Amino acid sequence: MAIILSLVFTYAFLAVIFTAVSPAQAETYYTFTGGGHGHGAGMSMAGVSRLAKAGRDYPKIIKYYYKGVSVGRKGGLPSQIRAAVHSTKGSLSFSADNHFRVYNTRNRYQRTVNKGDIFSVRFTGSRYNLRVTRKGKTIWYKTSPLSLIIKPWKASYLKLRNKNRRYKGNIYARSTGTSAIWAINKLPLSTYLKGLGEEPESWPIKGLRTLAVASRTYAVQKIQKKSAHYDINQSQQFYVGIRKAPRMAYAVNSTRKAIITYKGKPIIAAYSANSGGYVADFRTLWGGKGYPYLRARKDTWSRGTKNYRWGPIKFSRARLQSIFKKNGVNVGTFTGLRFSKRGSDRRPKKVTIVGSGGSKTVWAHGQFSSWLGLKSSLMYVRKGDGSTLSINASTKRLRPRQPISIYGKVRPSKSGTAVIRYKKGRSKWRTAKRVKLVGDVYRAKIRLNSAARYVFSAKVGSTNSRNMIITAAGKAVKVRRAKKARKKSSAKKNKSRKSSLIRKAGTRAPIIVLDPGHGGRQAGAIGPNRLAEKTVNLRVALRLRRYLRAAGAKVVMTRTRDKTLSLAARVRIAKRAKANRFISIHHNSSRNRRVNGTETYAKRGANYRSRHLARKVQNNLLKSLRLSNRGSRRANFYVLRKNSISAILTEASFISNRTQASRLRRASYIDREARAIYNGIRQHMSLRRLYSPLGIQGTNAPANEIH
Repeated sequence: MAIILSLVFTYAFLAVIFTAVSPAQAETYYTFTGGGHGHGAGMSMAGVSRLAKAGRDYPKIIKYYYKGVSVGRKGGLPSQIRAAVHSTKGSLSFSADNHFRVYNTRNRYQRTVNKGDIFSVRFTGSRYNLRVTRKGKTIWYKTSPLSLIIKPWKASYLKLRNKNRRYKGNIYARSTGTSAIWAINKLPLSTYLKGLGEEPESWPIKGLRTLAVASRTYAVQKIQKKSAHYDINQSQQFYVGIRKAPRMAYAVNSTRKAIITYKGKPIIAAYSANSGGYVADFRTLWGGKGYPYLRARKDTWSRGTKNYRWGPIKFSRARLQSIFKKNGVNVGTFTGLRFSKRGSDRRPKKVTIVGSGGSKTVWAHGQFSSWLGLKSSLMYVRKGDGSTLSINASTKRLRPRQPISIYGKVRPSKSGTAVIRYKKGRSKWRTAKRVKLVGDVYRAKIRLNSAARYVFSAKVGSTNSRNMIITAAGKAVKVRRAKKARKKSSAKKNKSRKSSLIRKAGTRAPIIVLDPGHGGRQAGAIGPNRLAEKTVNLRVALRLRRYLRAAGAKVVMTRTRDKTLSLAARVRIAKRAKANRFISIHHNSSRNRRVNGTETYAKRGANYRSRHLARKVQNNLLKSLRLSNRGSRRANFYVLRKNSISAILTEASFISNRTQASRLRRASYIDREARAIYNGIRQHMSLRRLYSPLGIQGTNAPANEIH
């Protein structure tokens, strides 16, 4: 069956975008794409969740996002907090599950409100209008120049009917100097933290513990500022009042008094939903000198999560002009945008709006992105006339001279010629064919000279399609973004020439994951001399790592010390590393103490690469260790079955054999085993049999798009 992948067009990114305005010109559109959700400074909740699932607890997660901080329990923390939960220019309305009382701020009694009655307060002019209603009829009315305190008295909670939410503690109803009236909930800090609705109860418990510590730190820092009316509001932390959240309650209780400090003082523990892969710098978002612990950094743990990428969001020129004018930016007829230089957090600090009557510079985070309703200030923009161009490919398999059908559609319909271009490897773009549009469709058949990696794109007028990569990389169809190739220093080039492990010109270093089996509470098999399998596995893996690194490979270890690690966590490490090969190192055991021998496993139904790797490693282990050959076998072990890359599991010898157990204590024998596995990998990776069934991968053009 043919594999078909449709890719929607993309425009080249423009740092400065201008539009010439003329009456006859078609409407110009600005398409925004980006990454992340929220300001992006400090902790990324998406990354916290993944770190927690990987087994990290709050001290490590917090230090990953806030550099140079300390995490620990601290005495003398404030016990109460004032949380602003609602503001309105109308009335605040309250009820409860039992009788409650109303006082003014001088603590003078005003009224007892019975169960079932509704108390409301409204601020007009300089006075508070108090009203109690029963079944829709007013039974009490009064005005007061002083703000109010609503106390539960016999009730277990107070219900703010404006938001249909229940709250513990007292609620203050007061004006902050405007015509609006605020409901401010004063309650214990621990109760407040348990009422935060920042993340769902289904979150991993270690993630909730991290959230509890960060939220407590942020709240404490706000309380210490001693603001006149309230300490914190809904835009800063999402407090929802009473909620059934036993896991969050446990997270708060188990991290009691734990906060984050920098030089002994609570930090501004900023966090947002998603950093978009790059934690924002405080100075980029809000200016000033910033804070040492709120600096830009790469956030690999947020990649691939919800809102990691967003868009495209399209605006017409006229709509943008209307939005800017509504927000006080009057520059005449809008003609373009100019972004300031991006820092290491990939965000522009400011955006200049250019028009026929001049220009105005605004903040990218607090103003521009908010006006447009964008999810973050990690944004890019492209200009176009609203046309879209798709590119598709269809073929049964990738072989030399095998015809491939390249086709697509342009919308809205245009007349003209579609130019199909291609390039092979790192060569320059070449024109493959020029075909006339039939209606809004183009189609062409192209024969490739070899089954290698090709990149195709199409162009109709000024409209470009996305790039489409066709490669013999396997059956899976994936969409990824092109990355700009970084220039290597001369020192690195010389080093790569010396590497013996498939480091030919133009290829990247292979990424190999080494997985020492067992660890921590999982000792594995125990030898007659009390030697634990987990110890031997780790020694072999560490020695093998030295050989692979010397050969130019990038090595990722699932563990480098004696710690417990789940099978799922080992597979996730390989997935995150985007590894090429996965080697799990084990040693066998049997009740029959005389049994010995070598065997190597690949998963059942393994591809050619896995089978070839297992065979090469098995042959080299037999040659080096000179034990009996138990074969290159197939088994559905978890780390083999769940891995999407080529993976093997070695059982070099039997630790249950008394003679073998004594050999495994010697460093020289460990070195022999590691060198044998290395030789098998080296021989396998030198293989150039790369032509398996067709894979089609889509990638954005150009390379300087966000990725």
